[in-house]
Parts: sequence; C-alpha cells; structure tokens
Amino acid sequence: MIGFTRSFVSDLRKGREAVNRDLLPWLDDLDTGWSGVLCLGMGGSAAGGDFLSVLCDENGAVPVRCHRGYDLPNWWTPDWLILATSYSGNTEETLEACRQALQNDATMVVVSSGGELAGMCELSDRAYLISCPSGQPPRSAFGHIFSRQLSLLVEIGILQAEISEHALMRLQLAVEDNDIITHPEGDVASLALNLMQNPIAVLGPEELMPAVNRFKNQLNENSSLDLHVLERFPK
Repeated sequence: MIGFTRSFVSDLRKGREAVNRDLLPWLDDLDTGWSGVLCLGMGGSAAGGDFLSVLCDENGAVPVRCHRGYDLPNWWTPDWLILATSYSGNTEETLEACRQALQNDATMVVVSSGGELAGMCELSDRAYLISCPSGQPPRSAFGHIFSRQLSLLVEIGILQAEISEHALMRLQLAVEDNDIITHPEGDVASLALNLMQNPIAVLGPEELMPAVNRFKNQLNENSSLDLHVLERFPK
C-alpha cells in the first residue's frame, strides 16, 4: 500500500491525461442537456461518486448522486447520465444496475479496468468505456478512478473544476513530506503509532464527509482496527 500511496499523484495525472476528445471522440455525443449524473458503484469504486456529489453541489451545473445496490432509484430517468464504476468490472450489484439502466434507454459511461462491465460497452452503442490500469487492490486505485470521473464531468461541462498542475505539485510535496519510510519519526508516523493505542473517533463537516469516510474505510481495510464511529457536525 505504501507504494500505491507514493504513486497517487502520478495516477491522478495519468487519469487526467486519459480523458480528452482526441482519445475519446465519443465525448462529443455527451454534449447534451443532462438533468443530472447518477454514479453507480460499490465500495472503493463508489467513493469517487461521493466526492463528485459534494463538488457538484458547490460548483456543478447539475446534481450528481451516488447509488449503491442492485436496483436503480425509482426517480431515475434517461435524462440522467449514468456513470458506472467497478475497478474489476465484475461487481455484481453494479452489473445488475447497469443492465437495468441500459434496458431503460440509459446513456452510460463506464470506468473500469476490464471485466463484464467493460464488455457491456462493446455490446451497446449507448455505453462508453474509460479504461484504467489493472493489477492492484481496488481500494488503492482511487487516483486512477477519481481522476477519470472528474475529468469526464469537466470535459462535458458539468463541473467547473479541474485537476490543475499546481494542485498536483502541492499534493506531491505533501506525499513526499509524509512518507513514513523516508521520515520514520515524522508527524504521520507518530500519529499512526498513537492511533494503534487509542480509541478513534472520526468527525468532519458535511462537505468533507467523503474524505472522512475514506479515511475510516482505509483504517478498517488496511489495519486490524475496527472503526465504526463516523459523525457529521454542522458548520
């Protein structure tokens, strides 16, 4: 996981560069008046949708909502673009929801490294694939996934934001400064040692809940900690 964390900025940069109209000419087909974007996914593959929802609440042209499960929400209509994400491409719940969407005239963009979900894009003229690299744990692939999701919404005019080079440079400095191998006595290493020995409560404001939730999940998945506390508090 340390190696994947070190490559996070590189993953973001590569994902940003992978979404453009030269490489994906079908983006021209998505320049239409969408009422919203429905993100389908589970687990770490759904995390990007949570971030996009918050970003679009602040700077988006239309709402973005994240949905987990086998079925589509009852309110969904085909004027909502489907953004389906499964790193493996074989997540059962996401596959079933996507089948229902295509049966109901959805336009769908898939972010995946392969599997059955990517195969749907070969069988439907209303499903489009944005590929991402394979071969790592899904929970470590957030940089690959989110950069492609974000760049898609920017490219089709839904979100007025971007992954700027300045932001990537600042993030790279943060990654290097907080590397526990390079700085074994630094603040992050000290915090990690304290977390191992004490109860943990994770709190945050509403607009940062996707980040708070990812932090909680990463602690649960990458350590022996069993963290359940997740609280929201108003401004």
